[in-house]
Amino acid sequence: MRITLAGAAVMAVAVAFAAPTVGFAQNSEGVAVIVNDEAISTFDVRQRATLLLIGRGAQPTPELQEAVRNQALRDLVEERLKLQEAAARKVTVDDEEVDRRIDGIARQGNVTTQQLAAQFSSVGLSLNTLRQQVKADLSWRRLVSGRFSRRVRIGDREVDQEMERLMARYTRPAARIAEIMLPAESTAEIEQAERVAQRVLGEVNALEDPRQRFAAFAQVARQISAAPTAAIGGDRDWAAQGELPKPIQDAVDQMLPGQIAGPVRGPGGVYILLLASRRDGVDPATLQQANLREVTVPAGQRAALERLAGRINGCAALEGQVSGLEGVEVEDLGDIRESELSALVRDRLAGVAVGRTSAVYGKGERAAVMVVCGRSLAAEELPSRDQIREQLYERNFEILADRYLRDLRREAYIRG
Repeated sequence: MRITLAGAAVMAVAVAFAAPTVGFAQNSEGVAVIVNDEAISTFDVRQRATLLLIGRGAQPTPELQEAVRNQALRDLVEERLKLQEAAARKVTVDDEEVDRRIDGIARQGNVTTQQLAAQFSSVGLSLNTLRQQVKADLSWRRLVSGRFSRRVRIGDREVDQEMERLMARYTRPAARIAEIMLPAESTAEIEQAERVAQRVLGEVNALEDPRQRFAAFAQVARQISAAPTAAIGGDRDWAAQGELPKPIQDAVDQMLPGQIAGPVRGPGGVYILLLASRRDGVDPATLQQANLREVTVPAGQRAALERLAGRINGCAALEGQVSGLEGVEVEDLGDIRESELSALVRDRLAGVAVGRTSAVYGKGERAAVMVVCGRSLAAEELPSRDQIREQLYERNFEILADRYLRDLRREAYIRG
């Protein structure tokens, strides 16, 4: 599940070496927003905005200040909802646990907690701002883990479907894009985000050198984007045709490689998009590989092999299953790209499910079957089945947690 403590650790490193000059206006304090009868003050917002700026290691330009202030307010509202719900569900996090996490964040910045507090103080920050964020993150993780961990189950069919989707990135035309996402829900928020996006777009596109534009885009993404890709400069990697949300896909289809465009209204907010490059799809057979074993017996044992072949279901206990056949031999053929198999072998394996066998065939003076122990994608950058299963678990868990938070926000009384 996504939480924000990783960003806090980065922030600790940034503070330890080069805190930017933060210049939020020190106006008279008041109430910024009320969340279910609990007030969030303008001081709280300014403190959180300063924390976000330091975490990004960026100098506060006017558009960055505006975007960060909006994100700070949004984060504080969500954290207050998380803490309120945790309290209602009697989920608690004690001060010692928060202290341990703060100590860990400080160590990642190669400082002590006392040094971190002093560095915060030097830029007008209270360590309590970080403590509140940590407490909300820990409480929320504990709450949603208790509610949803048993509900998330990833079956083989889901893994197979995800493998097919990943392979589509190679077999269908694809685009490599980067994104800057400004979160917005209401009409006023969308209009404000579009104004920020227009300013950013104008400044980035004003740079004549494409390399400078790309570098500036990545820097802005790290500073103000609310997408998970912000930490890597907005790089969304390759997306197959039709994989992106429709508003984003429609915009990308109209772009040329190297172009930066926007603002585009999409899921969760307003986007600025960079199209790095495009590529054509490839033949699926060049990516699919099968893990194979071949079982052979003397020709006189063919009938016995045919009877046994229908009962084979996987390779884990294969040698034990066939050990009763006279003269049996099992050869592990390993992983072989299907494009490298002969047409005859491909025909034998067509439609054979993982764990099952081909029809019995003759091989000289012996009879043989081929067992499909597994199938995978041969592209080096693609994950294994176990990695895919873990990624799907995290994704589904995060979807449930995000839906839970949206429900809380929808049902809450928020005024400001």
